[in-house]
Amino acid sequence: MSVVVRARGKVNLTLDVLGKRADGFHEVSMVMQSISLSDVLSFNSADGLELIWDPRGNRPPSLALDESNDILRAAKLLKQLTGTKRGAAIWLDKRLPIASGLGGGSADGAATLVGLNKLWQLNYTEKELMIIASHLGSDMPFCIVGGTAEASGRGEIIRRLPYVGLWHLAIFKPPQGISTKLVYTSLKSEGRVQAPVTELLVRSIEAGRSESLPNFMSNDLESVTFSIMPELQRLKERLLFMGAEKVMMSGSGPAVFALSKDEELAERLVRDCTPLGWWSSKAETAPLGCEFITEEQNAL
Repeated sequence: MSVVVRARGKVNLTLDVLGKRADGFHEVSMVMQSISLSDVLSFNSADGLELIWDPRGNRPPSLALDESNDILRAAKLLKQLTGTKRGAAIWLDKRLPIASGLGGGSADGAATLVGLNKLWQLNYTEKELMIIASHLGSDMPFCIVGGTAEASGRGEIIRRLPYVGLWHLAIFKPPQGISTKLVYTSLKSEGRVQAPVTELLVRSIEAGRSESLPNFMSNDLESVTFSIMPELQRLKERLLFMGAEKVMMSGSGPAVFALSKDEELAERLVRDCTPLGWWSSKAETAPLGCEFITEEQNAL
């Protein structure tokens, strides 16, 4: 038996940092959105657990296929919780850039929970999988359900929202990454940079006014990351000049995305505005996160 799962990435439409918690995490309020860009994971029955790089995808030098990878962490937690003796050979077709703020690692971990739940016939509900995912990463519960959702707590408390509909994105990531810990530490020293807007965007989405999306998008971490990596600010200014309706950083960065209803504009931004050596891609919003697909669909 083979199970294939598409693991979609995400962008943040808002990210409000509300303060530091007693457990060391930060309290956040966010609207998160799945995107069409995805990794693909294939699960096959085996005696033990093995993570294998699929040569159809990209393998960055820093991509670990060891115990630190979210895929193996998720698989081992499932084995521990269930006591199953079954194993799996897991093939990773890596397409999302790592350490970007696009949720690639979380999406892979979420897809592992979903895929092994089916392969091993564990019969966990989606809600139960989300609870398990919350012990592995703050973004992982969202990556299971995907679509458009409000996230609170440290990001693990998810409330579904109506899908915002089709928007086109041009996404850019510089060659170097940035430490999430460094960004949050720097934010603490600066204090809050703006008022929370998540509630305003949630109201707009629930009222069916998704066309006003760009008016309520913001990211408290953006100014911090931009101060460390000023080339991101320069790119943002160029993208806005070229006609993007909104340009914002996702998560703690360093990926930046331009949002537009115009597909041709998104294609033009990727073609004409990608700095030398940067990764870039056109994408669309997506109505769901993890999705079972066939081997034939994966080959397309």
